[in-house]
Formats: sequence, C-alpha cells, structure tokens
Amino acid sequence: MARIDWKKVAEDYKNSSFDRERLNRYAQKAAEALNSQEVAFDGYTDESRPKEGIFGRLRQTLFASSADQARLDRQHMGYWVLEDSQEERHNGYRYKEAFMNKNNNYIEKRTHNFTGSVTVRDRKWVLLADGSLAVFTCTDQHKEHWYESGPYSLEGLKDVGCDWFSWKVNGMKLSEQQITNEWKHMTEEELLLLDHKKREVRKRYIKRDQYVVEDSTCIRADHYLLTGKKGGGCSKKITALLKKYNL
Repeated sequence: MARIDWKKVAEDYKNSSFDRERLNRYAQKAAEALNSQEVAFDGYTDESRPKEGIFGRLRQTLFASSADQARLDRQHMGYWVLEDSQEERHNGYRYKEAFMNKNNNYIEKRTHNFTGSVTVRDRKWVLLADGSLAVFTCTDQHKEHWYESGPYSLEGLKDVGCDWFSWKVNGMKLSEQQITNEWKHMTEEELLLLDHKKREVRKRYIKRDQYVVEDSTCIRADHYLLTGKKGGGCSKKITALLKKYNL
C-alpha cells in the first residue's frame, strides 16, 4: 500500500480552488438517483420544530413573512445525512468572596458557592431531497448554580465533568436551559469543514477551583485533511452515500 505524503496533500489543498458549481451539480445528480430508487430519508427538516396544534399552524400561515415561510425548518423536506458531529463541553468554577480586613487589606475567601455549565452541540451535514446541501445545528446550553453545604471536594467529579451535580449537591440548586435549533443551506465554510477528518477529542483540566472537560467526536478545521482538493470531502461523502445504496 502506497504511503500518503500528507505534506503534499496539504500543499495541494492550499493551491486548489473551490468549485461550488461542480459540487452542486454532483449533489443534484446524487439526489435524483436516490429519489429515483425511492431510498428512505434519514429525516425531515421540520422534525426539529416544536409540535403545534392546528390553530398555531394556521396563525403561522397567515402571519409569517415570505422569508419566514421559506425557512428550511418550515418545509417538510426529506434529507440524507452525509456527516454528523457532536461536541460536549463542561466547565465550572468556585465563587470567592472579597472583603477588606481590619487592616484594610483586600482579601479573597473561597466559598461553597459553585457554578457549572454544559454546552452540547450536534451538527448534521445533509443532502436535501431537492439536491441542495444543508446543515442542521442543535445547541443545548445548560447552566447550573448551587450551594454545597459540606466541605468542597473534587472526589466525586466524574470524567464527563459536572454530571456529579445530582449526587453531590445537598443544598439549593438553580438551573437554566436553552435549546436552539437551526437549519440553513451550507456556507462555503461549512462545506470546507467536510474536507477534514472527524476525530475524537478528549480534554481534561481539573483543578481545585475550576475545571474544563470536553468529550467530542467532531470535525474541526485543524484536523487532518481527507483530500488535497477544496470541496473534495463533501464529494467523497456524497459518493459514500451512493455506494451505500449500490448507486
């Protein structure tokens, strides 16, 4: 098996140009082939929207702007997944109380007040039934604040970060959660991300008063290149999708 010169791959990639029209034509042909064989969709673009009753749908139909109606998440359009990516990051730190002592010196004292947050981001790069290329991003941000009445310790800290809340806390706990879903056609930046290899990322930074933990299986621009041509990664993934169904 011939050894790949990755330095040459990177150099070729740097010198190549991105031909989006050619990629769009290939995506169109692939969608036509998949539709002609009635290949089952992996999902629909409106599945991420909250379920609404008939009056809610009627209100949206009557009052939504034309731009709003054109949004992908308002269209029941099928898609096939080309690639997915998951990122999960936990971090937290302990609050410190600041005060002046009797000698007018500024003092910071550790407390048992702690805060933590989790951000989970899932992305799917997809081929839509109409032959266009789109990306779906779901971001779940969860922030927690609590008061721990016992002595502070990291003994219970799990590898995944702040999942220890539920069985370490015995005082007050407040929680905030925000989930956002977004469908859009792929930008050039999002298409070029597919030129990079999906990798597992595990980072651990755990100290006495703070921690940052990451567990991800994701694509990033600093990962190894799959191809020496810009846009080649997306083409490879479309080809893999066709081969999966013997097309």
